[in-house]
Amino acid sequence: MASLNFKEELIVDFEKSAKHWDFYGVILQSGDIFIMRPATPHYLGIVHALATGDLFTNTSHPNALEGLVRIIQWWHRSIFGSETIFLNALRKAGPQVQQSGLHIIPHKPNFHLLSDLIGFLNLANLVTLEPVLDARYYSLSQVEFIPDDTMELYEQGKGWVSKIKEWLFEHFEMHIEGDNADNGLTDISRLRIMSQEYLVQQSAALVVHKWEAAKAKIGGEVKGVTAAKIKSAIEHNFVGDGNFLEQWPNSKLDLSDWVVLC
Repeated sequence: MASLNFKEELIVDFEKSAKHWDFYGVILQSGDIFIMRPATPHYLGIVHALATGDLFTNTSHPNALEGLVRIIQWWHRSIFGSETIFLNALRKAGPQVQQSGLHIIPHKPNFHLLSDLIGFLNLANLVTLEPVLDARYYSLSQVEFIPDDTMELYEQGKGWVSKIKEWLFEHFEMHIEGDNADNGLTDISRLRIMSQEYLVQQSAALVVHKWEAAKAKIGGEVKGVTAAKIKSAIEHNFVGDGNFLEQWPNSKLDLSDWVVLC
């Protein structure tokens, strides 16, 4: 993160000038106030924009969601369109982080590495949760709505995620050592089961995050978006997905009790 000099062009080539920039991740907790100088390049998480947009931002970027789907589409094409090439890249990259950077597969995840695996699952969960994360889904306006072609893209994204996950579960196992190793799961089933649990946990966290934001009187991107509406949207998004609904907390509970259960 760095402030721009308006005496220079407001265009930055990150690839060429990254060495002159300092990047920071900032985690804000209840009661924190974060002040940036004008024209400070930054980005805000999609989940936080939906739940607490009034606090963090004054604009909306629905195209960002479509961009995430395009990344998944590219990975799907790379894996299934040229599987041999991708498998060779995985073998060459290997499971160890190397100072030379040979463990990096350009623009694609190295599933040997936990950091890349978690990064993929984070992206996969965001894509799977569309259109829940699209603020237009909750709008009552006749002008602001999700176009049919965008909804179709969201559905395609969910399909691509599902296929990549199945490929991942067929080609990789997860072995855990230490105190948490004996959790009743086998190396073969662990990755599939824990990935599903992670999706459910992130989905529930979105509802709880909005619930807590409402208690603090913090609004989101669209007025009228409530924790109850987000919860309902999630449940609608996963209609027919027995694996998800089996782990989803009891939807018949009062919302306040549901949040406590989470």
